[in-house]
Amino acid sequence: MELAAGSVSDDTQLRLATCRSIRGDGVFDAETFSKVELPIWLAYALGAGLGSREAAANLKRRDVTWATNFFEGKRSIYVNGGGNGAAMRVQPHVWAAGKKDGWRTDVVVNAVCTHGHMRGILGALFHAICLHRALNSGDVPGPNDWQEAASALTQASELIRSHDLLDHLWLGLWEKQSATSLEQGIGSVVRELHEDLEALEGIGPGAGGYEDAVEALAAYRPEQRGSGTKTAILAVVAAWLFDKNPAAAISTCANRLGTDTDSIATMAGALVGATVDEEPDLALVERPYIVREAERLWAIGSGRDVPSFPYPSIMTWTAPSNQIDCVGLADDQLAAAGLGPLYPAQENVASSGKTADEWIWADLWFGQRVLVKRRPRPKALPKSQIVDPNDRYLTASLLDAPMRPPRSRDHGRHKAPARGNGARVGGHERATLHEITDDVITTGFEPEAVGRALIDLAERDEGIELAGQYATILAKALLSRRDRGRQR
Repeated sequence: MELAAGSVSDDTQLRLATCRSIRGDGVFDAETFSKVELPIWLAYALGAGLGSREAAANLKRRDVTWATNFFEGKRSIYVNGGGNGAAMRVQPHVWAAGKKDGWRTDVVVNAVCTHGHMRGILGALFHAICLHRALNSGDVPGPNDWQEAASALTQASELIRSHDLLDHLWLGLWEKQSATSLEQGIGSVVRELHEDLEALEGIGPGAGGYEDAVEALAAYRPEQRGSGTKTAILAVVAAWLFDKNPAAAISTCANRLGTDTDSIATMAGALVGATVDEEPDLALVERPYIVREAERLWAIGSGRDVPSFPYPSIMTWTAPSNQIDCVGLADDQLAAAGLGPLYPAQENVASSGKTADEWIWADLWFGQRVLVKRRPRPKALPKSQIVDPNDRYLTASLLDAPMRPPRSRDHGRHKAPARGNGARVGGHERATLHEITDDVITTGFEPEAVGRALIDLAERDEGIELAGQYATILAKALLSRRDRGRQR
């Protein structure tokens, strides 16, 4: 199968998924990212890592949320997931932040959706800190900045403990399955990072210096390739060595075979790209869409009123159980579940073994090109999986959009977003399932709050399913709290 020049791999695919999950008001919608984007990504992923695939597949389950995705697959376990699958996708949180805080917490929340080892979580945070410095200073961070960024990672403990769902739900499960405390897990990886950075002292300039860095970190060894922390280090090293020259940084990383070429290259490109005004003159299949998402995130960070992606309601959403059923029909039009209309870009490029299924290149309505498998006669998508394309998402002016009006109520960056996901009652949107559970957990499981929330959910459409999910989430939160109490 031929890939056109400028095709993108799973790194850019997941970065664009993160972009879409950042709402027009700047809030990262972890629910749509984890329950819609990640499971559907499996249908078009190119070069996906084992851990990310296992995590995305587990998120299809109705009783699993982004904060309880403690899977144990055949070849991968959540708490051992220390790869770079999170680091390669978290740049949009920095781009959309503007001068506001909160992006560090969003990076951690994004990371824990799929990665449970501190290498994966802190590698993502280290890269984001470096990118934030590059974007705000106009220069790629140097060796002294790297050490400061590594030291700043100890703040991850405070970020996690100050976030309701991370603290009340995720942390207890993590400490139990990791058999260590949060502070010990963070401290171990921070020390490891400092040691790796010290090993880079005295590296030479240019491509030779990058090769020295690869050797010093042994990043070519199978057990080190794709490490969340080593990848983040190599990306900032390459960006620093090829300062103001993104094409050289990208090509050097991409051509060092034996390392995680695409991840390091795209992360280095993000760092250099934050400091220059001109892009490399290279082919890029999805250039218009990528440029538009970049402008949209800049507009969000500038406080402008821009559109959100029109996801289906998370209250009724159920991910397709089979990969091939991610592609179906909506009003007799080919569509991707959760993402919307799909337009074949060429004839089928490959058959699928002994079946009549086929692989096709197709363009999503908003401009992303994907390689997907489809049935000869696709099934109709359930109503809950259908996206109604929003013309404003494509046509709204971004760079000169009006400033965003103040929100009427405080959603809080750590709360599950309600807009577009809740059932409407009397013209007002009800809170989502995860907003409700978040509030109940915050009360300390006060019995009246538990019961009132259960009645609220039971009276809705699909009330039995919602009540069952609610009970599952609360039970896991209670067990998490109990286990943490025993450890203390």
